[in-house]
Amino acid sequence: MTVLNANRQTSTSSFSLADLDEKHWSDLPKFVPHPNFRGIFAGSGSDCLSDPKFAEEILKLVPSSNNNKPANVLYLGTATYDLPAPKARQTDQLKALGCTITSLDVSAVSPTKAELEAAIESADIILASGGNTLHAIDRWNRLDMVSMLRRASERGAVLAGGSAGAIWVFQSGHSDSADPDTFREPMLEMAKSGKKKRAGGPKGRNDKDEDEEHKDESSTYDANNKKKWSYIRVPGLNFLPALC
Repeated sequence: MTVLNANRQTSTSSFSLADLDEKHWSDLPKFVPHPNFRGIFAGSGSDCLSDPKFAEEILKLVPSSNNNKPANVLYLGTATYDLPAPKARQTDQLKALGCTITSLDVSAVSPTKAELEAAIESADIILASGGNTLHAIDRWNRLDMVSMLRRASERGAVLAGGSAGAIWVFQSGHSDSADPDTFREPMLEMAKSGKKKRAGGPKGRNDKDEDEEHKDESSTYDANNKKKWSYIRVPGLNFLPALC
């Protein structure tokens, strides 16, 4: 047995901390991604997917067997409650490059298994929006979409997104899903008003508005109006066994 703390190591055998690390990691199973796995991810869904260069990089990952046909992009806007504005921000660049954009709305409705499979199986690119990761993962699990999405990645569909649109691919992620501004009702309210609330005050919100540019991201930090929520670790679908 080996007992370690920050300052010393005691052991029944004679090996160094470096040796222990090497032994520890060598005993772990090696992760080998599926040979067809393709993905491109970023920190911000709005920022990356509104950049034409990012859209070009996504298309470079589409298998050459596509025979230069327009790529079919399946947009999963679950994390932003299938609102149209985040969809436009995150798909317009791909649309400008000739892609066909299809949405699979599952935030508040439940398509049949056949409808889900048909949409996912026809996708060359699966683009997930930023937003509330916890809501998206919950809905996809409830609708048994996980195995469908995994099969799509294993046949070579490109996975893309930022923020929540990246976290879902990994084992888990550091998420702002506890931010009240990312909950359904505040998001729908923001979409109607075109403004974004700053969270703060005893109840986590106040009446202060700001111009809203990134409804798929967390609300803006204000040092004078600190928020009353914490980041949380949200489980992903574990296509990549790592923390995002």
